[in-house]
Formats: sequence, C-alpha cells, structure tokens
Amino acid sequence: MKEFGTESIRNIALIGHGSSGKTSFSEILLFTAGETNRIGNITEGNTVSDYTSNEIEKQISISTSLMHLSWNNTKVNMLDTPGYSDFVGDVKSAMKVCDNAVLVVRSAEGVEVGSEVANNFVSEYNVPSSIIINKIDNEHSTFNETLRQVKDRISSNATVITFPVSEGIHFDTVVDIIKMKAFTYGDAGSRKVTEVEIPDNAKSVAEALRTELIESVAENSEELMNKYFEEGTLSEEDLQAGLKMGIANRSLVPVFAASATKGVGGNNFLDFVTDYFPSPLAKGGEEAVLANKDEAIQVKPDPNGEPVMFIFKTISEPHVGELSLFKVYSGKVSAGMDLINEAKNKGERLNQLSILNGHHRKDVSQVVAGDIGAVVKLKDSNTNNTLATKNYPVIINPIVFPEAVIRGAIVPKAKGDEDKIATGLHTLHEEDPSFNVKFDPEISQTIISGQGETQLTLAVKRLKERYGVEVDL
Repeated sequence: MKEFGTESIRNIALIGHGSSGKTSFSEILLFTAGETNRIGNITEGNTVSDYTSNEIEKQISISTSLMHLSWNNTKVNMLDTPGYSDFVGDVKSAMKVCDNAVLVVRSAEGVEVGSEVANNFVSEYNVPSSIIINKIDNEHSTFNETLRQVKDRISSNATVITFPVSEGIHFDTVVDIIKMKAFTYGDAGSRKVTEVEIPDNAKSVAEALRTELIESVAENSEELMNKYFEEGTLSEEDLQAGLKMGIANRSLVPVFAASATKGVGGNNFLDFVTDYFPSPLAKGGEEAVLANKDEAIQVKPDPNGEPVMFIFKTISEPHVGELSLFKVYSGKVSAGMDLINEAKNKGERLNQLSILNGHHRKDVSQVVAGDIGAVVKLKDSNTNNTLATKNYPVIINPIVFPEAVIRGAIVPKAKGDEDKIATGLHTLHEEDPSFNVKFDPEISQTIISGQGETQLTLAVKRLKERYGVEVDL
C-alpha cells in the first residue's frame, strides 16, 4: 500500500445503537473502495470486522475492529465499535483516537438509547461528528422524522448533505446538496453509480436544504457572514472552507442518507470524508504530561517530530499472541525501532508493524503521525501505555474506562485450575479494561465486574474456549 502523509489521513469511528448497521456500512465502504472483492454479511458470519467466533455466533460486534481503505488519494482508517452497552469500554477506546465520530442511526427506529449513549462520548471527547441515517430501504423508513429527532436529541447543528429521493424498498437515489446532483446506485455489489440531474419532485427540497447549509456555514465566521449578506450566497471556495471549519469546530454536523444492505450512499459519503473531514493535523495537539513531572503539554501531530505512540487496544490473537493497536501522535515509528514505555520506564522494541482489516494484517515498514497501526509481542506494554523517546518522555492522557455496574463471583469447577484462570482473566482485562478482576480476601472469592451480564458470561465462555477451564459464575 502506498504511504500517506498526515494531511492525507482520516480516522473515523462508527458508533451507535446495536444493530444500527455500523458493521454492514463498513463492509460497503471497503467494497466500494476496492479493498475487498465481496460484501460480507453478518448473518453469514463473513464480515471483515466481526471475525471472532463469538461475534459470528451472536451476530453482534463485541470488540472494536480496525479497518482501512484508500479513496481519492486519502487513507481512511475506520474503527467499527460495538453497539451494546456491555462493551462500551471499546467505544471509549475508539473515541480516544478518532478524528470524526460517525453516528449511525436507523431510519425507521430513529434515535435510540445507544445513539444517545454514543453521542455522550462525542461530547466527552469533544470530537467532530457526523450522522448516517441508515436503512432507508426499510419499508417503515422516516428520514424527515429521524432527522427531526437527531436535531432535538443529538445535535441542533445537524445539517443534511445527502437526502433520499424516495424511501422504502425501492430506495436507490440520493441527492447531494454540495454537488447539487442526484446519484442513482445500481444493485449492491455492482459498484455502479450514475450521476443525474435532481428530479423535479426533489428540487425545491434540495434548494431549501442547500440554503440551510450555506447559512450554517456562514455562521462560522464574521467574514463569511458579511459575504453572505452582501451576495446572498457563498462562492464554492468559501463554502468548502467554511464547511471544513464548521465540522472541525463542531458547529456543523453533516447528515447522510444511506442503505448499507443496498449499497446506496457510500460513494457520496467517502467523497465527503476525504474532502471535508478533518485530518489529524486539524486537532492541533493531544493532551499529555511529561514523565515524572505533572507538567501538562500538547503533543503536536508533527511527522518530523520525536516519535510518540499510544496503545488504545490490546487483542489476543491465536497463533500470533498479543497485538497492540496504536495511534502515532508525533513523528514516525518504524519496524526495529526502540522506544520507552514511559509509565513503566521499560524499553520496547517494535518488531513487526502492520495495518489491519479486521484480522487480516499487512506488514508495513513505518507508521506516520496521525496514522493507526498494530504491533505484535510487546513485552511490558498494554492498553493506555505511551511509548516515546528519551528526548521527549511524554505520557498521553489515558482513556478513562467506565466504572463497573455488575459483579459476580467465579468458582472453579475443578481443583488446580486456579493459575490458568488467573492468567485467562488477566488477558481478558488487557483486551477490555472495562472488565475487572480482583480477589476479595474477606469472602475468599475471585470477583469479576463489568458493564453487563453479557460481558461477564462471555468472559466465562472465553475461559473455557481459550484456556480449557470451566467456572461457575
């Protein structure tokens, strides 16, 4: 894969309520960009991001998956996050490293509990966001009603970029109000998109929404507002500059119409991502402290700076060992490089670097500031650790994982399994730090705690599958 500079990288996290279509939408994007040659299906268990046996069996995302594609000479990293509250720790991991959170909402169901929970993280991390109103091919789809709910409950700054010409099972055309054209999509899997004039029955809606967009953009600066009042509109250059500014400062939240199952809307979304979503440079810096001092500093995303990388997720892969997913916040990291885990003051060698599409790994020689990659077999480093140099000993502010809401005691079914159980539970905590383990001496029991019953029962199941030990919960 060709190398991309920091300005040509976009990091997006797909967030939202369970079953809103995040995984299916990522499949369409990968296929559209030619990264895959078929569209995976959740019911068939062959999607790129839901690849573990438990995800295939339950047909839900259990942990955040990293994927990438190339579009318009831009690299788009996608983090597909779980929608169920039990696995909310993984959503927070993705929010830490993304530069735009893409909230996926179902058109028939509208804004759901999980939509609002995910949106709380958008506010907590103060990250630019956008919204995909998905499943417009559903016969009960209500795009306008869902848009109203989005404006009321998610963001009053929600502004339409694409909207459906018609909804329901025959949905195949969106109107793009930036390009002021309609786009008709062929059958899913055809990669066929035809640009056409806006149909007569959608023209007045398109013009009204474009005026709304221009007004939203004009509000971003006094200069743009003055131009708008003087000329009654904005030039294409001013509109583009204002759009970028509005998304970066969160005063504008773009909304897109789509159907992941029918493959409608993906091209328009990718065009917009590469043209208008902020690159890692837009943020300006990441909050950190100097090691051994409480002095707060900003780590700038300078590709020529000192190398700084932050581990936001750990995956335990069979036959591979521990795989650490990281974002480079400064400089470049390359295979064979020696860095220091600043919190533990331990040296680490980066043996093998790769970029991922689910569990498919491509080896790369280096990863540049702003990009996301993976490294195998680090000795002493886990989620929330920063690796940096002696010259620039910084520690990126850690992810704050949610407090436990449910607890259970673990009782081994067979004597002598205690060591295996302890090792297994420790690994499960490394993979998902919102899952915790402690021994309570007062009652002489091992207590596991987490975000919900599904998370705890899944931990018990994984102990049996991976380590061959059975426990009662």
